[in-house]
Amino acid sequence: MKISLRKTAAIGCVVALGLFSGCEKDYMIGVNEIEATDVAQKLTINETISRVRPALAIRGANCILCHANVKSNLVTDFGFSTNDHDNFYFGLDSSNLGSMYGNRDDNWKTSSFAAQVLVPRGTPATPFGQASAADFVSDVANSAEGNDQRPEVNEVKSVYIGAPTEDDIDRLSPAPLFSIEGIVDAPQINTGYLLYSGNINCNGSIVVKETLFLNEIRISTGGHGCRIYAKKTVFIQGEIQFMDTVSNPDTNLQITSARAILIGLGLCDKPSACHNATTGNSIVGRLGRPANQWFRRETGRDSGKVLAIRNSIIEESRKLNLIDGAIRPAGREVSFERLFLNAPEVHSRYTGAVKGSIVAEMAMFSLSKFYFEFDPVFSRVPILPKLDPDSILRVIE
Repeated sequence: MKISLRKTAAIGCVVALGLFSGCEKDYMIGVNEIEATDVAQKLTINETISRVRPALAIRGANCILCHANVKSNLVTDFGFSTNDHDNFYFGLDSSNLGSMYGNRDDNWKTSSFAAQVLVPRGTPATPFGQASAADFVSDVANSAEGNDQRPEVNEVKSVYIGAPTEDDIDRLSPAPLFSIEGIVDAPQINTGYLLYSGNINCNGSIVVKETLFLNEIRISTGGHGCRIYAKKTVFIQGEIQFMDTVSNPDTNLQITSARAILIGLGLCDKPSACHNATTGNSIVGRLGRPANQWFRRETGRDSGKVLAIRNSIIEESRKLNLIDGAIRPAGREVSFERLFLNAPEVHSRYTGAVKGSIVAEMAMFSLSKFYFEFDPVFSRVPILPKLDPDSILRVIE
């Protein structure tokens, strides 16, 4: 089937700084139909995501597994790498139990699994006496705290869990603020950040060079979904509702950030409820843990670099009107579906279920309130096709 010349122009155009180049402005806002074949349909499915079907692919899964209910596969390497720069295996020693790569408070024993845990073969002995990562998972599974659903542990040849760098995002577009491909509403430009709030149309991709704030959005995607490539932090507040699930069963939202994704964190006048008794800001509280617990590939084991990243995220957040989930009028119970998240670190203060896929070096959600399940839509649609798929997740069996 042919595509009309007018719609072809709309599909292939680029928007930067709110200026439309190579397309007509009225075709970029509020258009929900693409006749015939969308550009995205020519893109291939992510083989690893489709095969492994991970609810979680997390290098440092310590905190996210506190009383977690994991309904689909989990991929982790406990921070192991043959490259010394990004080898944080189990926090490197048993004295660093608070590390995201460790096993603080025996979090693995508190989790319930209904699927596989995939770990790389050939890992060294753990600081807790097991001969390998696979033996550690088997050990804690057999000594679990009253959970009757225990994981099937499988070793694979190798695992790589990553996220784009800021340079990777810069290479996607020369635009200083943002560029759009497809039928995508332009974000609202504010001082120091870009905003999507309420109803938006996004059938395509947007590359964002500034802080991005998604506030209680209701999204219509069409085609193969909406893809956001962010250079800086993405802050999400409130629900993400999909408006076209009946007409488009493959509707979805994919977000990747070179810095971090924060969900439901912000100011709070109930300090005890926000796990921060001094500042009343759950972002400051969450990111204020010792730097040696938050190493990532970008920082290596340089605590100074860790602190610089954490301070930059906090400064980004001060531009926005963010509130913690504990004081959100509708409460902290916010569930997500059809959501693919990828960043060096992902944080959430909400307590609802997550049906989708989270790929990150580290992730921390609200303690004891986790429910994670892979959403099969991500076996059917291209995943972040502007990036090398092996730079996001690679599992070689």
